[in-house]
Amino acid sequence: MLVHPTGAKHVIDPSRLIDGTRQVWGDDFDVGFGPILPVKESQVRIAGDGEIIPVNDRELEILHAPGHAPHQLVVFDRKVRGIFCGDALGILPPIATPFPLPNTAPPNYDQELYLATMERLMRLKADILFYSHGGVERDVDRLISMAADNTRAFSDIALESLREGATRDDVMRRIRDYISDRFGLEVEEKDLDMTVDGYIYYFEKKGLE
Repeated sequence: MLVHPTGAKHVIDPSRLIDGTRQVWGDDFDVGFGPILPVKESQVRIAGDGEIIPVNDRELEILHAPGHAPHQLVVFDRKVRGIFCGDALGILPPIATPFPLPNTAPPNYDQELYLATMERLMRLKADILFYSHGGVERDVDRLISMAADNTRAFSDIALESLREGATRDDVMRRIRDYISDRFGLEVEEKDLDMTVDGYIYYFEKKGLE
């Protein structure tokens, strides 16, 4: 298993990973996702930032991609100029038009690092994006730019709402209204649950100044 340096100890002893997963998905997360099991230390390999791993006729560049989580990795396939982007460029809800939503899942979301990672991935000038959640897309520059723009816009809405004493439902409604008014898209609440919860957790931890 190839992992980020800060993630290695957590796949060997996943107790904190399990606690974090419970925080996001509830105590019965393993019913839907299966159990989180430890990996033998002998099977764990730490990946350096920028490390090149040859696989047959391909070169896979491993990039540290913090923001969504401090231990996230993305993979740049140099042959097809494709980014296996994990959650670094958001998630695509099941709607007709590709529309990246920020993946701001608690408890480790960091907005400055998230946006910096997006800028770094934009500089790769990739031709294709392989999303962990949402399939394959080729409109790379537009989707990365939209992911960054949505991250900032949703953040501004959430922060302003929380400063006003708004509830979670208020934050959800305002973000959905923004998407509808600006883009003419209807995004289901279930597709925004983690985004809204992540912003609320982030700003309550960071402070509302």
